[in-house]
Amino acid sequence: MHVQFNFKCNHMTPHLYTKTNYPCAVFTWVFLLIFSLSGQTQNVSNDTLYVNTKSIVELIFKEASSGAIPNGDGSYEIRGGTNTSLLIRAKKKQAKAQPLIVNEGAREHKFILVYQENAPAARLDYSSPQKIGDKQPATMVQTAPEAKPAAIKDDGGRRPNKAEREMIKEVLQQGNGFYAKKQWDSSRAKYLQLTPFKFNERKVVLQRLQEIETVKAAEHAEKEKMFAAAIAKADEQAALKNYIGEEQALKTALTYRPGDVAVQKRLVDIKPKVVLQTQEQHASMAKDLMSKGDIAVKEKKYLQADSLYDAAQKLDPANTLIAARKKKIKPYVDDAKFKMAKLKGDDLFKSGDYTNAQVAYEEAITYKPKEGSVLAQLKKIKQLITVQLQRKNYQDAITIADKARDGKEYKKALSEYQRAKRIFPDSTYPGRQIQFINQLQKEQSNKSVEKDSKVKASPGKPA
Repeated sequence: MHVQFNFKCNHMTPHLYTKTNYPCAVFTWVFLLIFSLSGQTQNVSNDTLYVNTKSIVELIFKEASSGAIPNGDGSYEIRGGTNTSLLIRAKKKQAKAQPLIVNEGAREHKFILVYQENAPAARLDYSSPQKIGDKQPATMVQTAPEAKPAAIKDDGGRRPNKAEREMIKEVLQQGNGFYAKKQWDSSRAKYLQLTPFKFNERKVVLQRLQEIETVKAAEHAEKEKMFAAAIAKADEQAALKNYIGEEQALKTALTYRPGDVAVQKRLVDIKPKVVLQTQEQHASMAKDLMSKGDIAVKEKKYLQADSLYDAAQKLDPANTLIAARKKKIKPYVDDAKFKMAKLKGDDLFKSGDYTNAQVAYEEAITYKPKEGSVLAQLKKIKQLITVQLQRKNYQDAITIADKARDGKEYKKALSEYQRAKRIFPDSTYPGRQIQFINQLQKEQSNKSVEKDSKVKASPGKPA
């Protein structure tokens, strides 16, 4: 952009505000201010306030405050929201940029008002400045314009053709179904498909569309309310320097207004503080757990102490003192765990649950690998488990064999009785059954031979 200056000032020296050059200096200052604000690219600082005729910007201060626009032309309205806050809006569109001076006790805040058509409403908190004259707001909550239901207009619609009438019937049924389930977005989409047409239920559909708009506006207003409450909570936690709480509140705010750029930026900004504070909290908690572990050691509650040290180590893995304490009590911990595992194994062994007793004893020897009593029990259990397995296999073979014998499947029965005999050679039952089946098969064989002999000896029939 090319701008030509057509004015002239005398005595233009570095000391601009001389007595002889004062009018020219004032003119130059005002001109440069207006030029910097009216250019295509503005240098926006933290004290630039964007307003329009609909969105109100609220400034909050700690003490009673008053605001004024020097040489203002009435383009902006400034009124007190409370004794310590000011409400500002533009009174006309395309208002020129103008300076705003706010006096708050001994403090003076300077702002620049800039008209922006799509500027959102905002609430700027200056109640906790870092130092006198600091214009950076402690918090800034951007709030959406008040949600109002969209007006549903009726243009009467046109008469549908045959195919469109079928479509209307189907879409209306779908929309009514969604409406009954209070699925507002889906029902709204279906009803909007019907608005170009004239049909019997048109009035009802338009009424429902208006109702849906009202419901959606109420839902939006409620979300904005919850969003503002979450931001207020975040501000409260920030003032207390509880950055973890601030982060939680900001994440809650995002559930009501997903993708909010200001909140996302704030989350990024406080992340290093959250990480540091989390580490400090964990270190403090670990120290407390370690102290409780030390007390448990003095009381000879080594398992409890070990558990407390483990919890502390998870919170603060880099703490070498915790590792040293764990190493010191390890022999006592191992002894306690050995006794617990052995006692469990003894109880299971007595109840005949050899499989789980074996598991318990094997755990015990991880703490004392050379403990003779446990090794002896493991050897005995292996023998007993072997006998148990043999008995099971024996009984399975007898059951199968008996069933096959009763069903006259002598070959299968004989095979299973022989398997049982191999498992327990001294068992008499499978031997007697084998002898019985062999005798039975011998008798059947003799009867078959005798029958064949009689057939061969009989005279043939005459030809």
